[in-house]
Amino acid sequence: ANQPTRAMEAYKLHPLVLVNVSDHYTRYKAQLPAGEEPPRVMGCLLGMQEGAREVEICNSFEVTHKVVDGVPVFDVEYLGQKQEQYKSVFPKFHIVGWYSTGPGVRHEVDLQIHKSLSSLNESPVFMLFNPRADLGGGGGA
Repeated sequence: ANQPTRAMEAYKLHPLVLVNVSDHYTRYKAQLPAGEEPPRVMGCLLGMQEGAREVEICNSFEVTHKVVDGVPVFDVEYLGQKQEQYKSVFPKFHIVGWYSTGPGVRHEVDLQIHKSLSSLNESPVFMLFNPRADLGGGGGA
């Protein structure tokens, strides 16, 4: 029987993930000439998933990619190996999704990346990290 898909009920994001992604972006940017903006950096999110109801994102790692027909492609075999390495230390960790930096979602491209991870997780999470976001914190002159 067709059951309606239910939305994820809870996401738990450990601060380490934000530090890792920010560090990834900053290290990449530091290697570029002054004033040059880096392209998107991407990686995988590790954690635990309880069915389709709760995801706990505990860690992340950087992923290199190649571009095929204008679309970044992850080496899924490499990701599977990396997942197994993490599981040898953290048996409950799985690849629960992926991250990217940038100002917004690139729907056609991001959907293809998202689908490519389906062999590792049937419902991966996507985290967009915008390093240039103005959160309107106020801050005076």
